Amino acid sequence: MSFRDLGFRRDPFDTMPLEASASGKALLVDREREIKRLKNNLYETSLAPTLEGANGIGKTSLINVALYEISTEHKEASGPAFILCPFRFQVTPETKVDDFLDDMYREVAIALISQKQSAPIPPGYTRENISDLLEDFISNPMIKSLSVGIAQLGGGGLTNAPNTSQAFERNGFRSLVRGYLRKIFRDSEAGAVICVLDNLEILGTSENAKRVFETLRDSIFNIPGIRWVCSGAQGVIRGLWRSGRMNGYFCKPILVGEIQQENAHFLYEKRVDAYKVNDNASLPITMSQFQSLFDIFRGNTRFTLTDASVFCNWCFEQYDAIDEIPDDAFDRWLGDELNNMYGDVYPYLSKSEKAFFEKALQWELIVSSEFLDFGLSSERELIEAAEKFVRLDLLYLNKEDKGTSSSEVYEISPAAYKFQYFIDSQHSEGEEAL
Repeated sequence: MSFRDLGFRRDPFDTMPLEASASGKALLVDREREIKRLKNNLYETSLAPTLEGANGIGKTSLINVALYEISTEHKEASGPAFILCPFRFQVTPETKVDDFLDDMYREVAIALISQKQSAPIPPGYTRENISDLLEDFISNPMIKSLSVGIAQLGGGGLTNAPNTSQAFERNGFRSLVRGYLRKIFRDSEAGAVICVLDNLEILGTSENAKRVFETLRDSIFNIPGIRWVCSGAQGVIRGLWRSGRMNGYFCKPILVGEIQQENAHFLYEKRVDAYKVNDNASLPITMSQFQSLFDIFRGNTRFTLTDASVFCNWCFEQYDAIDEIPDDAFDRWLGDELNNMYGDVYPYLSKSEKAFFEKALQWELIVSSEFLDFGLSSERELIEAAEKFVRLDLLYLNKEDKGTSSSEVYEISPAAYKFQYFIDSQHSEGEEAL
């Protein structure tokens, strides 16, 4: 038994970010407000929009769908013309400026080349004007060489195109791309190529983020015809936005929260409709069981979809046909899953550690200086308790800049909600035993 056997083209609970396409837009749920804010940031200011939210909450999918909407809206009305760069940029504390710029200019050129047939027309141009400009750009020997590299890849894997630092004279190539961008996007209101810097929590702390971005700042944020959208988790974006040195470069972060509980059924139904190949398609997991996972993870999309997929694949291993799956299969699987994950952890937590964690779940934000509220005798004692749950991936240290404060700040991870469900189940079993 498999998803294909049950009438689906593949796993409908795939957790890869939604594409910047009509199909991606059709699958997005409960993000209208955030998309509107992101689009307004791009349309109405020259600053870089930023998004902050927990891992797995769906930031990248939100960005992709918003950018798809922006690119299609221009084809139907006048306004800024935007070309989407499909490559997703990332930076680490070790990122070198020239290496990053090599990637950026190459990927921007690739976006211009690969979208030449459907490139939006900025104000003041006609389709003929833009075609002539593109042909002039592509016919340049430097760009032609890059185009040949793309063609040899068969239209896929564009990020493996020849490295500009080796294949071309670096400054000449960059000047060529900048010159074309100035021609096609004559001012900030004409549009831009939109690039995305994702997963900025990789930088580790807001201090690291500020150091890296202060180095990149003048090289990437002041190029006419290129706009950036920045996204991250664990407080990095918020700390970066508050940095005095980055003031005037970033929009206020759009905080991306959980999907509302009443919209869980849309998440399930849209996935089923999008992936089924016939009307008889059926899944091992029911709507109500999917809702249970959604409730456990409090609306975190990635964690919900992941466990839905895991349960379905468990059923494929256990049973030969969908009508063989017993009514209690989901409850048995979930019980085994929880015991396998936490059965060896829970008994070794002290009473005070369990109390600390349950209170942390209620607060969701834990500040080490507030140790008395947790019934602890010192800030060090709270940090030691918190770090134990950090090692279990149940809490994470907030990486936002603390300013003059020496307090540590911890936040709940989505996995903590699953652990809480396990704790509740242990309490319930204890009560039944009594």
